[in-house]
Amino acid sequence: MIARLTAFVLLLLVGRASLQLLRPVQGIVNTAVNLISYVNENYGQDGYKFMYATDDQTVREEKGEFVNGIWTVTGLVKWLSPDKKTEHTVKYKADDTGYHTEQESRISPGVIASLAG
Repeated sequence: MIARLTAFVLLLLVGRASLQLLRPVQGIVNTAVNLISYVNENYGQDGYKFMYATDDQTVREEKGEFVNGIWTVTGLVKWLSPDKKTEHTVKYKADDTGYHTEQESRISPGVIASLAG
């Protein structure tokens, strides 16, 4: 009886918590993006290549391969800021020395052109 009551209370708590996850987050616009390019190639022990691009100018590229006998993953992620004025790029590499990132942000060419007149 106690076990059933405990299970019921736990189920109620999990249900309530999951409802909180379904609430819209304030400030986030819910917009759909379309996939314009997708690559997913598996070369077995020789590695893989993965890439996608969306119509909101988000891009992700990644490849995994052996470099000098060490499994190495390199890639990048690009996206535009919500105001479409700044392009962000994060390049990364993971190998036997760990996970390393290199971050860039730049003002989009359209914004620079509008400032130049």
